[in-house]
Amino acid sequence: MVQDSVCVYCGGTIGYLTCQLDHIVPQAGPGSNNRRENLVAVCERCNRSKSNTPFATWAQDCGISGVSVEEAVARVRRWRNIQDGRAQSAQLRRLQKNVIARLRRTDEDPEIDARSMESVAWMANELHHRVQSAYPSAEVAVYRGSLTAGARRAAGIDSRVNLLGERGKKDRLDRRHHAVDAAVIALMNPSVAKTLAERSSQRWAQRLSGQEETWKSFTGATPGARDRFDSWRDHMLRLTELLNAALAEDRVCVTENLRLRLGSGNAHHEIVRPLARHRLGDGLTAVQVDRASSPALWCALTRQPDFTPRGGLPPSENRVIKVHGRRVTADDNITVFSQKPGDDAAEKPFAAIAVRGGFATIGLTIHHARLYRIEGRKPVYAMLRVFSHDLLPYRRDDLFSVPLALQTISVRCAWPKLRAALAEEAATYLGWVVVGDELEVPMESFTGGYIGGFRKEFPNITRWRIRGFESATVVKLRPNVLAAEGLTESVGDVAKIVGRGWRMSVNVLFSTHPTVVRRDALGRVRHSSAAGLPTTWTVR
Repeated sequence: MVQDSVCVYCGGTIGYLTCQLDHIVPQAGPGSNNRRENLVAVCERCNRSKSNTPFATWAQDCGISGVSVEEAVARVRRWRNIQDGRAQSAQLRRLQKNVIARLRRTDEDPEIDARSMESVAWMANELHHRVQSAYPSAEVAVYRGSLTAGARRAAGIDSRVNLLGERGKKDRLDRRHHAVDAAVIALMNPSVAKTLAERSSQRWAQRLSGQEETWKSFTGATPGARDRFDSWRDHMLRLTELLNAALAEDRVCVTENLRLRLGSGNAHHEIVRPLARHRLGDGLTAVQVDRASSPALWCALTRQPDFTPRGGLPPSENRVIKVHGRRVTADDNITVFSQKPGDDAAEKPFAAIAVRGGFATIGLTIHHARLYRIEGRKPVYAMLRVFSHDLLPYRRDDLFSVPLALQTISVRCAWPKLRAALAEEAATYLGWVVVGDELEVPMESFTGGYIGGFRKEFPNITRWRIRGFESATVVKLRPNVLAAEGLTESVGDVAKIVGRGWRMSVNVLFSTHPTVVRRDALGRVRHSSAAGLPTTWTVR
């Protein structure tokens, strides 16, 4: 299948030595979605300009001639096969359909989860060797995944266990199917595994040859094997009862490791942009002051007698400030962060640090979020996203309680009402959360929009997982037990909530007084810890 030496994005001519492979839709977090439908050949100019952005989002304002969603779709529809044939044509049509769907996407792919990163075969063999080394006298066996599937079918467990999703087959929508697999493997033994392998061999042989299918009645080649298989089936029925009881009592927990230490990854985005320069005497808006290129400059500007949080710093030809002991007069230039040409005076503050004479954004380096209640006639809940850069001086301290000065980039990028409350000491610190934290949310008040449609399908889901801090006032959640890999459709309220996430106002969400659930390695709720580990708490 070829693109006729044409860049999918702009239509320019590309060759073997000049083309570059690009991901149409990037993936949140590290890594990439390397499936065929997400990869296209493009020119170097488009690849550099698009960077780590969904094509449909980039195409709206990139300014390159020939770049638009509809033009790219038209180019894909002109793709042709190298070889003729019905199978190749059907394959090409499927590929075109999937590529076009991705060209229209404006949101990123979900982060890579543990299941998609790990090779089950490699992990099984590695575990086999380690267990055998630790216990030389133990009998350790490694079974193929198809035997686990055969065991579930032979015992009828998929139609009996009350997981969410479609009954009668393994459904990956409910993450707790991993627990079912683990339980099935725990009951496996060499004799049953041999019988299951023989059943599978008979099944394919009978289907390929058109013979009568008798493999379902086969329970072993010897009387002893048949007895062991029948006993195993009885145990599997009992396992089904135990699993259903545990599911009904919410004792099959989905857990996730929390990142609590400062990471050692990139401290900022790789692209360094130029700083915007302003003559000090010409004045600055309040948001321009908040985009000052250093905490020291921000302090010098905000401590001027005529500075106000709303009006900023008015023009003054007599203006003189000191930054790190250096005298700056009205005719001198000061520097601020700006992502817009010419520095839009209304551009809101964003997370960035000065780097090599310019600046780089740090929006992806949020270590944790602190939750506050702003006191008043009606309490308001707010969130302070704490960037790793502001925590670097406190590596050896409790990162979740160290003081953050008003000039830190974390506070400067906070919701203005929270900033004012922090300055006036009118905000009560309630606790902290990180990406991956589990929330138990009272859902009774959420009846409209996408979440209302989702709740009609899954009315009993109350446990959610934090997947990101979208802005100073919005948090993104996903259902704790549901996985996007199990979705059968890419549209609808369920697909939007499970796939893209539930974006919720911080004040609305935490006004319901959810519980932040912390668990130990066995999934038990941790209410206290002598070792100082994170414990469960409820927003009050």
